[in-house]
Amino acid sequence: DVLLLLGWNDPLDKGVLTGKVFEYLAARKPILFCGYPDGDVNNLITTTHSGKTCVTVTDVVNFIESIKNNSSNFKFLNIDDYTRLNQTKNLFNVLKSQINK
Repeated sequence: DVLLLLGWNDPLDKGVLTGKVFEYLAARKPILFCGYPDGDVNNLITTTHSGKTCVTVTDVVNFIESIKNNSSNFKFLNIDDYTRLNQTKNLFNVLKSQINK
């Protein structure tokens, strides 16, 4: 199984993290992201070892072949850091620190 996440291959997409990427991380299945390779979605997928960003058709074919041949290594590192509960806790701590200043 592979989860397909589509974005724009555009520098304006750099700071965009959709809710879908977090849902896909929680599913703990490889993510095939087609979008901006220097953006935050790519950084998140790379950091967590949860998939690959593909820009060309060749990239997509190679990624799917690697999954088919079980030669891909997905570790899903620190996925729990990105749950809604943990993200809410992080936001709470940031807000709390601003109030205590």
